[in-house]
Amino acid sequence: KADGLELIAAAALLDPSATANLIATHVNYKVVSRSGSKEVAQAAQALLEAVADVPRRVEAFLTAMARERADARDEEDERAAAEEDLGGPLSAGDEVLILPAEDGDEPEESLGTVLGLAGVEGVPVKLESGRRTVVPRARLRKAPPRKDPVGAAAEGEATAAGYPGPEAQATANVEAPTLLAKQPEGQAAKNADPVRLQWDSSFSHPYVGAMSGTGDGVFCRACKSWVATRHFAHEAFLRHARAAHPRPPQDWKGPVPDF
Repeated sequence: KADGLELIAAAALLDPSATANLIATHVNYKVVSRSGSKEVAQAAQALLEAVADVPRRVEAFLTAMARERADARDEEDERAAAEEDLGGPLSAGDEVLILPAEDGDEPEESLGTVLGLAGVEGVPVKLESGRRTVVPRARLRKAPPRKDPVGAAAEGEATAAGYPGPEAQATANVEAPTLLAKQPEGQAAKNADPVRLQWDSSFSHPYVGAMSGTGDGVFCRACKSWVATRHFAHEAFLRHARAAHPRPPQDWKGPVPDF
């Protein structure tokens, strides 16, 4: 029975008029004439009307589906725009800042880590204390990336001691330029410093003090000044140490480098 109805529906979608004529001639006429029942005749007529109505119902179904899909896309675009206004979408593992609630109550803890996707009640967050909670999305903002703790702490200590930072040292170097001999192109490419994303953990030197968290300077303990570097390349500091301090300073009490 189901297979027959599917065939009739497919044929009616392609050509409803021919399908209705075929059913009326080869099926309904014989069934109605042999049964002589008014109920059978009414059912046969209802079948013909349903066959003629198949194209309209299919078109209405497709139109409604297209409208629902368009509405869903609009809602998705609105959610994406709202996410961008809040700092972008959140993923598991992202560090977030927790803002105060609308009633003015300050949050117990202002930092947390996203545990998963947002639900109806909010975003699951693990606080710094280890406690897990759900926070409304509107109260969460992506936390800025943290600075290298080792480099930042050392740089802060050097600055607190009264020594200029790498930016000030670089400015001083610009104000008093040093003339360098021009090297051939091949030799300059050979001597180019490597590009890194962080300081080499195996690098150490007796004269090294603070190392800038942004990779643009190393503090020299021998001359108590910053040596400009680029892209976390400590090779520039080694060249400085060899040229400026072939021997330790007179008041130097630390280990002596082995060049």
